[in-house]
Amino acid sequence: LVAQSRIQLKISKKFGSTKNLEQSEQSAQTFKEHKLFEMELKSKEVRALQSIGNLKSKQRRSKRIELMLHQMSQPKRWELSDGKIVEVYTPAVKQAAKMKTLHDELRNESFSDDDRLNTLLKVKQTVQEFEECILTRDICDLVDREADMVNRGRNEKSLSGMRMRLRNLFVQFFMTPDFNPESRHFNFI
Repeated sequence: LVAQSRIQLKISKKFGSTKNLEQSEQSAQTFKEHKLFEMELKSKEVRALQSIGNLKSKQRRSKRIELMLHQMSQPKRWELSDGKIVEVYTPAVKQAAKMKTLHDELRNESFSDDDRLNTLLKVKQTVQEFEECILTRDICDLVDREADMVNRGRNEKSLSGMRMRLRNLFVQFFMTPDFNPESRHFNFI
């Protein structure tokens, strides 16, 4: 008992009383909980800001691709010696316009199954016009896989990842100068 009373006496001298000690322990616990809550809130805020940044980045990339496709498919403007301007559709511009149309159709999610299958067939025929390489083979494989899944009646949600991969591969395809000569004039990063 004597030792206990000495310890309480030392504590009371240091903190005032055991009641104050309990209050300080409670306030320390509350402070820790508050800090933990702040850290969790900041972590959520950082994740939300990263998500917003990713969405903006995807949107900017999509707009940049659309702008390049539009510019590639525009006719060449040549000035004649008499000052008149003539618009010329070169074979490269026609090819770029065809690829722009296919890309727009690949992006369209509101097509019926038959329209989607027709689009996939056009994409495959366009890709097969060129020499076989890894990129053209991957595109053809994805087209065949999606056509098979559409014919089986799979829902849109299960096809969304494959469709996004197909669109991305098709962007690589039309930005390759071997397949689209107009892409030589564009620096795509």
